[in-house]
Amino acid sequence: MEALMQWMVDCVDLVLGWLLRAPSDVILIAVALGTSLLMVGIRKYTTNQDLLRRVADDLARLKELTREAKAAANAEALARYKNTQQMLQLFKLQAEGKPLLYSLLPIAFLATWALARLEFHPPAANQPVRITFNTPASAANADVVHLVPLAGVTAENGWVREVELLHQGGVAAGEAVFQLNFAPRPEPYKLQFRFRGKAYEHDILVGRPTYLPIMADHGNQIVTVTELKNVQLFGFVPGVQMLAFPPWLVAYILLVIPAVPLLKMALRIY
Repeated sequence: MEALMQWMVDCVDLVLGWLLRAPSDVILIAVALGTSLLMVGIRKYTTNQDLLRRVADDLARLKELTREAKAAANAEALARYKNTQQMLQLFKLQAEGKPLLYSLLPIAFLATWALARLEFHPPAANQPVRITFNTPASAANADVVHLVPLAGVTAENGWVREVELLHQGGVAAGEAVFQLNFAPRPEPYKLQFRFRGKAYEHDILVGRPTYLPIMADHGNQIVTVTELKNVQLFGFVPGVQMLAFPPWLVAYILLVIPAVPLLKMALRIY
């Protein structure tokens, strides 16, 4: 599954990779509008637009007739118009199936790419990057973590860090924090941490328009994490923690939801 997701990301990179050099707000808006155009375009070519246009006209006319019947207190006509409206609404609902089906594959590619590319700001070269080495709580105040020196990397707070006790969400754990500075280079840095006689690797890509997965789970409660800043539209659109929606996803949804009907209206697509 991981290999498949990476292949999907690589495929979309061929089409949208250039966009990652733009500011994050521009990227989010462009991806949301592109998604909306894609959905509207698929709808145009997978539905009978002439028939749907006539259905829309009929529904508009029925709305007028319903108002007139209400004013005339004509219960029989109201019932007839209501039944006809329900039939037309059901027809419209049935017409949604094909566009949705055809949209699934391209949206799956786009969503997979966005999850890997849009959640965080990539780490910048020659800027401090915080990397944490998380351990079981038993290592706190008793063990140290050693980061093997690497060319191009400067450890601002030292290559050896003591494991400190951390309480998070009511759970105790150990944490060693490294503040690192990286020189730019095209290939990833392979950091090697040593803890309790074992070596643990963590990859980080610096100074590029993309980033690598921020977390590596090494088992036995050993986790290494690159702390990156979340992408937020205009710097303030928040995430929804209860739903596990990161800020970029909330912004994306808020942009797509109104964009689709507006584009349908502007392009006269039913």
